[in-house]
Amino acid sequence: MDATEGGTGHHLGLPEPCVILISEPARKLRSSINEHELMTRQRVLDLYFMDARAKLIDLAAFLDRLDRAPGDADFRLTAFRQALQSLEARDAARARQVLLAFSDPTTEPVAAAPGKGACGAWPGTKG
Repeated sequence: MDATEGGTGHHLGLPEPCVILISEPARKLRSSINEHELMTRQRVLDLYFMDARAKLIDLAAFLDRLDRAPGDADFRLTAFRQALQSLEARDAARARQVLLAFSDPTTEPVAAAPGKGACGAWPGTKG
C-alpha cells in the first residue's frame, strides 16, 4: 500500500499534506461506504475495533516495560501521560488534545534547531 491509499489528516486538524495510512482489510471494508454516509457506532466498531485493540495492547506493553525499567523518566513520559489523560475526555477533540500534548506551544521561531532529529515530544515546560 502506498500513501495514496490512505486519507488526509485534515479532519483531525493535522497540517496538509498529512497522510494517514490504513490497513488493507479496513481499506476494503471502507471502500464500500459512501464518503457522505454517516456511519453508525456499530459500523465504526466493525471497521476500527481490531486495529484500536491491537494499538491499546501495544501501549499497555510499552507502559509495562517502562514500569520494569530502572532509572528516571524524562519529558517524553510526562507528555505521554498527558496524552493518555486526554483519551478519557468524552468529546470529539481527543485526537487534537493528544497531538497538543506532544507539541511545542511556542509561537516564536528558534534561531537553530537544538539537535539533528525529532524526539517526539516538546522538552519545554507546559503552562
